[in-house]
Amino acid sequence: MGLTSGTSCGTAEAIFNKMNEVLEGHSIPWANCVALAVDNASVNLGARNSIKSRVLDQNPSIYVLGCPCHIVHNNAHAGGLVYSEMSGFEVEDFCVDLAYWFKSSTKRKNMLHEKQARCLRLRALCEDPLTEVNLLFYQALLPTFCQFNLLFQRQHPCIYLLHGQVRAFIRKLMSKFLKPAAFRTTSLESVDLQDQENQLPDTQLGIGLTTKSTLIRLHEAGEIPSGDVTKFNKAARGFLLRSTEYALKKLPLNDPLLPHAEFVDFRQRQNSHVDDVLYFVQRYKHLLPFEDPREQDRISDELPNAGGNRYP
Repeated sequence: MGLTSGTSCGTAEAIFNKMNEVLEGHSIPWANCVALAVDNASVNLGARNSIKSRVLDQNPSIYVLGCPCHIVHNNAHAGGLVYSEMSGFEVEDFCVDLAYWFKSSTKRKNMLHEKQARCLRLRALCEDPLTEVNLLFYQALLPTFCQFNLLFQRQHPCIYLLHGQVRAFIRKLMSKFLKPAAFRTTSLESVDLQDQENQLPDTQLGIGLTTKSTLIRLHEAGEIPSGDVTKFNKAARGFLLRSTEYALKKLPLNDPLLPHAEFVDFRQRQNSHVDDVLYFVQRYKHLLPFEDPREQDRISDELPNAGGNRYP
């Protein structure tokens, strides 16, 4: 697609017109477009006056999906904001101060005695035993987000993985601060995250074994008072709670297309039903000419659970 230019180059109208121009230039009808993947800016995905609304005006069958990777990044950031507010430790500021302090001179490696504001902040943090616990907490928690994020950065199509992986990701977050019974026997959307009866005690929070053992060691040595231990646990719980709330709200948890797409994965064929295939036949009738009952019977014969229940 060519680049837009001019004072209105960033508007939905200008971007869509350029897309339409390219398709028309190659004699590609909008009816042949099955999906559109964009990032999550309102100019792309807004309900009105967006690229999405204009594309769907051309072909309502087009599947439009935002960027799960971007959502997961914002997901971790939302949890980090709560953690910073409750703990007083801002990991981004700490990393920035550290990088700027050492970037110009390696001689500063053993020098934290200067009177610059950045140096004073770094010195205070490095002398605080709780800083080690805070950093270990992030070291333990961030891989949960990174692993999920990397899954959708592969070159091959993986939309058929999204439904299951989104739910697995949210369950993993919940398992770090909720009792298993709170979410294993009910839908994820109906879990009461705030209910104290559903919450794990502080001693069982999923903050990482190294984080937990370091916190206990420093507390028993008298380097971290009980009040700071309570404050840390409260901040860790706040991080997990906010991250889970954000994931439930922003990730495509109830997208109708995604569970049907799982049949594409050969490993899921045993659990697939002909309804999964027919969903796409109905959605893309102009591209999948299988409306004849005899054609649909042939499709049914290829799926192990064609005549069984939708969810065996």
